[in-house]
Amino acid sequence: MKRILPLLLLLSLQPASACITPVYRYALENWPADPYRVSVLYRGSLGPEGERLVERLRSASELANIYVETVDLSGNPGNPPTEGKLPRMVVRYPAFIEIEEPLWSAPLTEGNVEKLLRSPLRDEIARHIIEGATAVWVLVESGEDERDKEVERLLREELRKMERALEPDLEEYESYLESLGMPMDLKARFPLVRLSR
Repeated sequence: MKRILPLLLLLSLQPASACITPVYRYALENWPADPYRVSVLYRGSLGPEGERLVERLRSASELANIYVETVDLSGNPGNPPTEGKLPRMVVRYPAFIEIEEPLWSAPLTEGNVEKLLRSPLRDEIARHIIEGATAVWVLVESGEDERDKEVERLLREELRKMERALEPDLEEYESYLESLGMPMDLKARFPLVRLSR
């Protein structure tokens, strides 16, 4: 132990290299998003159109945070674990959330696959993040117009206060991004988007 202690002290005196990447940007740029589970339920055969749509989902999973599995219910004499016409997509939360109740379920059709993979609101959120937003706030509307407007007004007011209060020192990181040809405005920004139920 006496020999190890001086070595530990020596190591602790080494200069620490400062990380120029803000933690939130590092997380956004390096940590994978947890995948939502997409189960495609069918009985017997998916058919050519079903196979094509499953392949489209699997191809999309290379970029989207989804995990796709197919489940043949032929060996299950009872009802499928969800109601509705087969083949059917059942979307569940990422496993770590530990919610088994489906988030969404719909027949396996071109339109429903498109709904799952494409969202104008998700595109808007991604655009804000790519442009350097610190975080994007999503206001899920209650359906009561006056109440939603009041909550939005209050939230925008508080977010403006937070943007003024937070002054991160990001000059070094901005210079680094510019050297890579990726200029980005990294002032504290908290855009707000609204999502209808």
